[in-house]
Amino acid sequence: MRQFDSNLETEYIDAQSQRNLLIARFIYLSNCCFILIFVFWDIIIDWEHAKTTFVIRGLATAFSLVLFALSFVKKLQNYTFLCSYISALVCHLAQAIVLTIIEQGIVYGTTALTFFPSILVVLAPTDSATLSVGALGFFLVPNLVMAIANTDRFLWLNANIFLLTICLLFYILGLLIDRLRRQTFLLEKNLEQQATKDELTGVANRRFFLELATRELQRAQRYNKNLSLLLLDIDYFKRINDNYGHPVGDQAIIALADLLTRVV
Repeated sequence: MRQFDSNLETEYIDAQSQRNLLIARFIYLSNCCFILIFVFWDIIIDWEHAKTTFVIRGLATAFSLVLFALSFVKKLQNYTFLCSYISALVCHLAQAIVLTIIEQGIVYGTTALTFFPSILVVLAPTDSATLSVGALGFFLVPNLVMAIANTDRFLWLNANIFLLTICLLFYILGLLIDRLRRQTFLLEKNLEQQATKDELTGVANRRFFLELATRELQRAQRYNKNLSLLLLDIDYFKRINDNYGHPVGDQAIIALADLLTRVV
């Protein structure tokens, strides 16, 4: 049964990057929608400052749309979580700035600061250090904005209760989701190994051989190329089983499979 090693870790990260790509694009668009929807909230709460907040929200939306477009660039697809995190953090920053500009914005809109960490957690990075930095960023950015805006101490405390709660949840849920995904990935790999590997020797079994042979034959026919097949037989194998027993015969098969794996 396979366990996580450096090779499997690389496979896991690659698989997560591909899976997370579509989720990341959804997050970019969700950030834009969420930011723009709150324009109406700004108008209702404080019409005088709505134009200013519209510009701030517009810049954050434009930034997320740029990252959405860049997500189709293949070279940047390995940085899916980082780009998604930056997008969410910029929108988080814009939301915090708006709340300090709008009259009593901290009073009415603190819960809005929980949206971006909540939606980003579904990407769940693959290490606790990244999660820690992510949670810390979501906590510190609004605090920096409130400090610059000289926010009332009571309102600051009220906002930090929400922020601390959501950042802790972001960190804990991220760890749990990553652990669950690792267990699922390992189970899939073990099932794949059981379906395609011979239990005795660890080399590819009949099922895998037939699938691979079918693909290679079709490839050779498609591109009009030659295809070779190497057949091997163990001479006097029956004598080994008869004279020394089947366990020794199994060891002979394992030794041959190991030799072929190393030299072919």
